[in-house]
Amino acid sequence: MKSFEEILTNQIIPLVTKPGRYLGNEMNVIKKDWSKIDVSFALVFPDLYELGMSYIGFEILYHILNKRKNIAAERIFAPGHDLEEILRDRGLQLFSLESKYPLNRFDILGFTLQYELHYTNILNILDLGNIPLHSRDRRDSDPYVLGGGPCAFNPEPVADFIDAVIIGDGEEVVLEIAEVINRGKKENKNRQAVLNDLAQIAGVYVPQFYRTDASGPLPQFDDIPTKIEARIADGLKPDNYPDNPLIPLIEITHDRYAMEIMRGCTRGCRFCNAGFIYRPVRERSVEDLLNKAKKVIKNTGYEELSLVSLSTSDYSQLQELMTRLTQSLNDNNVNVSFPSLRAETFTPELAKFAKTVKKSGLTLAPEAGTECLRAVINKNNTNNDLIRAVTLAFDEGWNVVKLYFMIGHPTETDEDLEGMISLIHKLAGIASKYKNTSINVSISPFAPKPHTPFQWLAQNSVAEFNRKINYLRQRIRHRRVRLTWRDPEVSFLEAVLGRGDRSLSQVITKAWELGAKFDAWSDHFKFDMWIQAFESSGIDPQQYVEQLDLDAVLPWDHIKKGVTKSFLKREYQKAMQGKTTDDCKSSGCNACGLIEHPACKEIIAKKEFDQSARLQPTNFGRGKKLVKQVVEPSVYNIRLQYSKSDALRFTSHLDLIRLFERAFRRAGVQLVYTQGYNPHPKLSFGPSLPMGYTSDAEYMDVYLYRNRETNIGFLLNRKLPDGLQIENAKTLFGKTDSLVSVINRAEYTIKSIENFDQSYLNHLIAEYNERTEILVERPRKGTIQSLDIKPFIGNIQTDTRPDTLLVSTNIIDGRTVRISEILASLLDFSEEEIALTRVTRTGLFIQHGNVRATPLEI
Repeated sequence: MKSFEEILTNQIIPLVTKPGRYLGNEMNVIKKDWSKIDVSFALVFPDLYELGMSYIGFEILYHILNKRKNIAAERIFAPGHDLEEILRDRGLQLFSLESKYPLNRFDILGFTLQYELHYTNILNILDLGNIPLHSRDRRDSDPYVLGGGPCAFNPEPVADFIDAVIIGDGEEVVLEIAEVINRGKKENKNRQAVLNDLAQIAGVYVPQFYRTDASGPLPQFDDIPTKIEARIADGLKPDNYPDNPLIPLIEITHDRYAMEIMRGCTRGCRFCNAGFIYRPVRERSVEDLLNKAKKVIKNTGYEELSLVSLSTSDYSQLQELMTRLTQSLNDNNVNVSFPSLRAETFTPELAKFAKTVKKSGLTLAPEAGTECLRAVINKNNTNNDLIRAVTLAFDEGWNVVKLYFMIGHPTETDEDLEGMISLIHKLAGIASKYKNTSINVSISPFAPKPHTPFQWLAQNSVAEFNRKINYLRQRIRHRRVRLTWRDPEVSFLEAVLGRGDRSLSQVITKAWELGAKFDAWSDHFKFDMWIQAFESSGIDPQQYVEQLDLDAVLPWDHIKKGVTKSFLKREYQKAMQGKTTDDCKSSGCNACGLIEHPACKEIIAKKEFDQSARLQPTNFGRGKKLVKQVVEPSVYNIRLQYSKSDALRFTSHLDLIRLFERAFRRAGVQLVYTQGYNPHPKLSFGPSLPMGYTSDAEYMDVYLYRNRETNIGFLLNRKLPDGLQIENAKTLFGKTDSLVSVINRAEYTIKSIENFDQSYLNHLIAEYNERTEILVERPRKGTIQSLDIKPFIGNIQTDTRPDTLLVSTNIIDGRTVRISEILASLLDFSEEEIALTRVTRTGLFIQHGNVRATPLEI
């Protein structure tokens, strides 16, 4: 009997559009023997692989849990619609990437509560894992369903689905939870007893032990805490960040090494949920960051490193970090990127540093169009700060500046919209003075968030948001400006779910039953479906976006971050008066409630903090010069032959190129880069191999610096993933033609032609060869065009094996026939039959008449 993994690889994965999402074959993946572990922990991200693998918290927890020998942490992501349909049609369960075990075999399912519009995906994943949706219906044999992340600070809308919620930082508490589960298994405790033990862990909320009424959630038992205090990691420990993080073999949303340099923010933007729930600020040391960056770039080969925090330019040792990172990484052609920066801290010195990195776009977030409205939201920068930052960016070589604005802030009027319009036009005028520059403006409707000074505010109606967006659209018209906006209906639902109570669980359930999922994706979001769910549940969503009294009981009042409600009220009142609050780093303690935390005490002790001192002019490596003889390394053009086997057959050609670039960096092989604005390695490949095919002989040419004695194949094979192997190498001399220009013949073996005996196959082939033309249809630029593939077919014959065809194809002026077209026109194969057919390219050749040679033989 075939294993599930065999069925998955050979019968299911070939039928989906992005197989790489489900293979679990990344480099540095951790696969443990379940017979040698005590606890199995599934980390579940309720969206697609590409997004989940970009989430730094996932990487940290995967590393921390798997460091324990008795714990196996594996990953699960929401499947795409194509895979879900196959699983449901065949009665199969959703599985983890590492072991391919179904969800209900795990002890713990830990969901990332990253975004409110993921909630229906959580239910869909539970259903695909054959796990009861509601915690009250789960048996002792079912996994414990956990939740954690930013949305956990108001867990009530999903409280009926989650057994236990982690409030705050997860680095320490996940191990404590795993230990409680392990102890419960060994002592044969029932589910309620284990949940009671979990409720005793600081920072863990078990919703079913609380009843909800007008006073909010209250504990039903004496030993259950009334308030849940958020966990705050004392420091960002170096050991919590892996030296060998997972390296996806397909492109993900943020396809780079994301290095967290600090956590938390003291700026106090009043709309910003993250700015309050991630307090206090904790920084990593420069030495820690440098050591980690060097190790990870060496071990992964990433070409880009991103400095991650809520406000990177507020990192107190930024100047030293930038200088030393530049010195450390420049030789490896590694780019350093920044998330959104603050206009007032984007200095010439910061720009000079960034001159050494790739500059695709600079992101600034003014959030409001007038300084008066920025004072309301406590965004303490001026129009002049923004104008200076944009001018500086264009001066230093950026060609795109991205601006984030919000609409619907409290006290906002059309005068503020006019201010935004005027500011954008001024910035567009600056862009017009430079070649090939533009301003990308993104507009987002404001949604009030829990644990912020704006948590009591009403949200603009969808109609009012649409009016404001149309107002801006009609008036922001400039050829250098690209304007985009977020759907107000999405923001409305986000606000409802963000400020909702436990009664919304029935709405979420109903919306999922109606078909809602992937609501965070605009092409899947169905607002009408949600309105139907509210109506059928007898709940008016409008009640969740109306103005709240400052003394009202809030659904999240039992969740305590440490930032006091009285502080949030003071900030709300100051906002209504248009008053700002200074950064506590520079002004001293603002009495938010966290002063007793060691990190806050350290901040106050350093309140002589001075931005200009941190980012004053630096020589960035200039100064006293060391006089030494510079020896130019020799440049070689190497032609490599490589094979691609089963483990990587679902890797696309573009992903393969990126994989090779990173393997060269891991191997310490210095590639030659092109010159110009966006340098890239001088690599060129032969005709691309379709995804799903294997190959015995592919070719690439690479320019590199090396000594003659260097064995490139040996170095690369030590660093390439399973499924790629360098088979041969040859040094090229003089000018050489590109591989794609000289290769004109390809040969293939096609297996699993099981429905035809050999004599019938030969009959079909004979008839096929007698055709004067063989027309197929190909989509091209939105139309369907007919193409005669007859000239591209070299030879087709049966093999001695009864289930195999041997096919050779001609490549003429870069064009050729697709094997899928031959299978469809010769054997009348369906798309599914074609997808399940195994194809191996056995060779690429240069053929002239009867003379045939491989690219290594010329």
